[in-house]
Amino acid sequence: MATLKNTSKAGRSKRAKAAKQLTPTELFFYDNSGYSHGQDETPEQGRIRCAKDLSEAEAIAARLQWAYEWDWDECPDLSWMSDEEREQEHEVLCCRIVDPENPRYSLASLGGIVDPDSNYRRVIEAELAAEAITALDREIETLDAH
Repeated sequence: MATLKNTSKAGRSKRAKAAKQLTPTELFFYDNSGYSHGQDETPEQGRIRCAKDLSEAEAIAARLQWAYEWDWDECPDLSWMSDEEREQEHEVLCCRIVDPENPRYSLASLGGIVDPDSNYRRVIEAELAAEAITALDREIETLDAH
C-alpha cells in the first residue's frame, strides 16, 4: 500500500493490529475517517471505537433504507481557504439524509463539503447516519419519559 510507505513502523504496527480485530467495513473507516478519544481511552482505542461506530451507523442506515441526497452548495463559506486556493476550481457540495416520512425534510445534513472523493463521501454519509441515529434515540427517550 502506497499510504503505508510514508508511515512510521509504529503506525504500520497499529494498523496491522487493528486489521486483525476489525471487519473490512470497520477497517475502511479506521483508514479514512477522523476520530476522537475519551479520557479513559488511548488515541488508538478511540480510533477503533469510532471506526466501529461509523460502520454500525452505515449498516443501520442501509437497513432502514435511508436515502442520501448530494447537491451543489449554492453559497459555500470558503473563507478558511487561502486566496490562492479560492481562485482554483472546487466542487463544493451538501449532503442530507432524506426524511422517509417527509422528503422535504432532512434527518441530518452537512454543507461546505469541498472536493469529496468516493471515500470521503462514504465517511460523510456514515457520520450523518450516526448523527441522525443519535437524534432519533434522544427523541425516543424523550417520548418514553413522558
